[in-house]
Amino acid sequence: MFNKHTLRISYLSICAAAQITVSVGMALSAMAVSSGMYDGILYLSFIFFSVFVVLILNKKDFAWDFGIEASLTFLLLSAVFKSTIYDNSPVLASHAAIALLVIAVMVKIFPQELPRMYKKIAVGVGLLKPWGTPIAIVLITAFVFVPDLKAVLAEIFIGEQAHHMDFFLMSPGLACLHGGLPYVDVISQYGVGVPFILSKLCRLFGGFDYLPVVRMVMIFAIFYFIVFYCFVRAWLGSALLAFAAFLVCFRLQMFHYGVSPLCLIYPSSTPIRFGLDLLWLWLLWRHLKSGRNIFLFMASAYSGAAVYYMTSSGMAVVVTFYFYLAALCISNLRKVEKTAKATFMIAAVLPVFIGFLLFWMTLGGHVFKGLFWHNLIEYLTFFAHGHAGGVLPMHESLKYRNFWVAFMAFIIPLIYVATAIGVGALIYLKRIDRKYFLAVTIAVYGLVNYQYFVVRSAMTSYYLSAVPFVLICAFWVHIGLKQLSVENARRARFVCVLLAFYALVTNHNYISYPNVFNFSPNPLVD
Repeated sequence: MFNKHTLRISYLSICAAAQITVSVGMALSAMAVSSGMYDGILYLSFIFFSVFVVLILNKKDFAWDFGIEASLTFLLLSAVFKSTIYDNSPVLASHAAIALLVIAVMVKIFPQELPRMYKKIAVGVGLLKPWGTPIAIVLITAFVFVPDLKAVLAEIFIGEQAHHMDFFLMSPGLACLHGGLPYVDVISQYGVGVPFILSKLCRLFGGFDYLPVVRMVMIFAIFYFIVFYCFVRAWLGSALLAFAAFLVCFRLQMFHYGVSPLCLIYPSSTPIRFGLDLLWLWLLWRHLKSGRNIFLFMASAYSGAAVYYMTSSGMAVVVTFYFYLAALCISNLRKVEKTAKATFMIAAVLPVFIGFLLFWMTLGGHVFKGLFWHNLIEYLTFFAHGHAGGVLPMHESLKYRNFWVAFMAFIIPLIYVATAIGVGALIYLKRIDRKYFLAVTIAVYGLVNYQYFVVRSAMTSYYLSAVPFVLICAFWVHIGLKQLSVENARRARFVCVLLAFYALVTNHNYISYPNVFNFSPNPLVD
């Protein structure tokens, strides 16, 4: 009868055969065997050892842990994959493969040692639980912080003469400091508030120059990721899951293909692009939990400020907020009949009022003239129809066979839509608690933000707004872990942290990121 025991033996035999085949491949590479013989031997080795290990395991008791063997096999194959892809510099991956093979052998000889180590680590983590947030803040700061910003600035100038820094902030910011106005006297590609606010902050803290600007971008990134961790921990109730989500978000947002070789070269791709959107989501979450109008009004006010800060990301905030308001009226999220209509009216009007007020405080009478609005809309139209849309259509990735880009470009909005429709329908039908509506709101926010890739479908753009995607993925992991026992859920969270850490430290852009953990903290000599 085909049962769980048979399945377990089969999976373990495949894992062991893959590990042995990798070791055979490394031995053949050292012997300089011809490629035809090399491939044939590997093919036969995998088949032979798969059958051989099945026969051994079936005849004797074994204590191999499937989770450990599967993880080691995945890591080992990943190291081999990376050493093949980066064949011009495979040293790190090759050494990792050797270390993993040694661990795989030791695990089979001493199968109980790793579980014992895990229990000791779990006990240690349990003792550190009261200090979880301070420890996470220190680690997040260390991950993002760059000691030698002068070397970073030198790389920026050598690599691209600070081109992205100039059109993001330096040129419009310098104009603002000398009386110029965005979209009136000078074009600002990212909105009115970005050059106006950030230039004055730079002048206040160190002077408006390239080095203070780079420092400000780095400090804001540290602040943003700390808020990200605290928000996920409060929302999903798990420090380990929150830290795993941070590692994934840090990896996707600041070390994807589009920011090579150094993310600080492209400030528009760092979290400074999103402003305080996480605090805005926290306000919505607090409103969902408590129903207090103060949180709704504060989120409404920030929605207007977001449009002032950066036009594109701010529009995503406003659209999502009005979706949230509409959901309050048509669903059972709140008892509308017990809520004053004036509350919804104020919340609906406040974004327009706050946004217009901030524009007026910056631009004065120009906000009532057609020139400002013409220039603002003209640049957005230019970006959508000329600068991006006509050059980079959505089928670009398929045309040039970038299939991973095409796959992720489809998966990301699919997850958003599935979350919004599925969770939203269950809440409307009163099948699940209304507190889960924040996931629907985040999914809508991600969909609206995803317009950047739709308009400019470059292979460097689909991870540009990675934050909502990571939040939704963390939400679904949280839902999945609730189906497990307490101990298995804890182990799964440990695995999430380890996999997220592995994904980060094996990324070549992160390896060259000159933080305090880097072997070469000076990017010029990396």
